[in-house]
Parts: sequence; C-alpha cells; structure tokens
Amino acid sequence: MYAILMEDLSDHVVLRKGLIAGTVYPKLAVHMGQFLARSLFFTSDVGMDPL
Repeated sequence: MYAILMEDLSDHVVLRKGLIAGTVYPKLAVHMGQFLARSLFFTSDVGMDPL
C-alpha cells in the first residue's frame, strides 16, 4: 500500500527566475535566514531529542 501525493506548483514563480526578471523581494533575506536557522537548528544535535 503506497500513496503518491503531488501538488501542482506551475502557478508559482521559481525564485531564480524572479530574481533574473528583476523582481524585488524585500523580505527575502529575513525569510531565508529564519527558514535556514530553524531548519539547521532543529535537525542538529543541539535541537534534537537525544533519544
């Protein structure tokens, strides 16, 4: 028993293409920094449960 879930993201703009097109993302650095900090912390030895 397997399930494959897919989501249609064709309406979204890939960040690279948006930046090349000159789109300004004023909160990009803050959002990327927060995402990376949370992802890296909670998957590190410090943030994970030692069990």
